[in-house]
Amino acid sequence: MKTGKRRLTAFAVVAATMLLALVGVVAPAWAEDSAAQPHLPVKDNKVTITSTLTMNENAVVPNATFNYSIAPADEESELTSTSGMPVYAGVTDAVTLSPTSVNFSNKDLTSTENTGEKTKTITAKLSAEIKTSLFKAPGIYRYKITQTPSGLDGLNVTYNELFLDVYVENEENGGSGYVVKGCILRTEAGSGEKTAGFLNKYVTHKLTITKVVMGNQGDKNKDFNFTFTIKGADGESYEYATVKNGATTMSQTPATSGTAVTVSLKHGESVIVYGLSSEDKFAVTEADYHGDGYKTSYKIGDGTNSTEGSSIVEKAIGAYDTTVIFTNTKDVTVPTDVIRTVVPYAAIVAFAAVMGVVFFRPRRNRR
Repeated sequence: MKTGKRRLTAFAVVAATMLLALVGVVAPAWAEDSAAQPHLPVKDNKVTITSTLTMNENAVVPNATFNYSIAPADEESELTSTSGMPVYAGVTDAVTLSPTSVNFSNKDLTSTENTGEKTKTITAKLSAEIKTSLFKAPGIYRYKITQTPSGLDGLNVTYNELFLDVYVENEENGGSGYVVKGCILRTEAGSGEKTAGFLNKYVTHKLTITKVVMGNQGDKNKDFNFTFTIKGADGESYEYATVKNGATTMSQTPATSGTAVTVSLKHGESVIVYGLSSEDKFAVTEADYHGDGYKTSYKIGDGTNSTEGSSIVEKAIGAYDTTVIFTNTKDVTVPTDVIRTVVPYAAIVAFAAVMGVVFFRPRRNRR
């Protein structure tokens, strides 16, 4: 009886081993390594690769072109395997890319607001079309996709190149052709880190111009006129907004490079200009209010001293947000001659009042 059970157990082990071996034969090669499983699906012999640009939600999208190209990975260092399976250089023209250039200012692209980050991400889609008829054998074929970004000031590029692994299999049911059911897009050749595409960030800064009125005669309800000019690349534009009574109102018309814009601000109000790169320059001038008795000074940034004057001439925004505070002060002092003239008479009137109280107060009846 025990011998029968031993034989049955041995048979089950052998059967299980044969079944596992069979699964290993029919399963795709990449199933051996979960880290290498294709994560980009192929539909109609096409796989989608994304390229994104993340930027300030209020900045104008730059009119800049990013170019893309694809070619077989052919250097030895680019054909490193992560799954233990050999990796081959891609077959020329077997995978083509469309489009080969992207301008993120294209209105047809998808723009998504990033909640809580005050940024937006614009996504472009590149289609890699696979021609299975050009492959001569099953295997893993690697391609290098290169991004050539625009020379845009403030642009941070995460990847200049990515590697696309194309998994080619024999057709099912004994067919003589080949199929591609999945692809992997890697950040480096042979690495385990996958990605959906290229990541780009456009870093810009904002300029805030704030009005402050001080002094015992300063009118905090008075409008003060300002003119500001932003100088960047030719044709570049900038969104701006005014902040009044705690409400931010975006301008309907962006400011353009080199064109002066005039706004009016009361005490505590501001104008904010968005989308300035570090090399952009700004100039600000407040109208002359000396005739109204105001002295004007300005301060750029925190921790700096005030400078007398009402004009800032072409200063680079630099690597940070910049705040400029213009202060108009109006003080009026009572003339000393008035004090000398009024005080004696005031003393005489006060003395007369006291004496009147003394002499004309009712007397009590004496008993």
